[in-house]
Amino acid sequence: MSCIVFLKSLQVSGNLEVTPVQDYFWAVVCKNRRFHHKGNTGYEHHILLGETDAFSSLPMLPDKIEVRCESCGEEYAYKLKEIMRDEIEVPEHFVPHPLFKASLS
Repeated sequence: MSCIVFLKSLQVSGNLEVTPVQDYFWAVVCKNRRFHHKGNTGYEHHILLGETDAFSSLPMLPDKIEVRCESCGEEYAYKLKEIMRDEIEVPEHFVPHPLFKASLS
């Protein structure tokens, strides 16, 4: 569960509802800079790989993994050192990378 929790004031029988809106994910930065940097050279598009927490180590993976960007459609190979932990807003429709599905159980 995420450490950052935002309060949303919802009038449900007079109580405040606490809703976590951010969580940790393993991610890589898309290497297709030409597509993602249009108009903003400082932007890095993060590709989410799998859910994690603030303390877990990276699951056992091969030396390189192939990852396809959901935004530009390009596929690139990433080394383990390029995989990072990222705290982001939880996406509505997230499908983990096949190598990270086993680590959820």
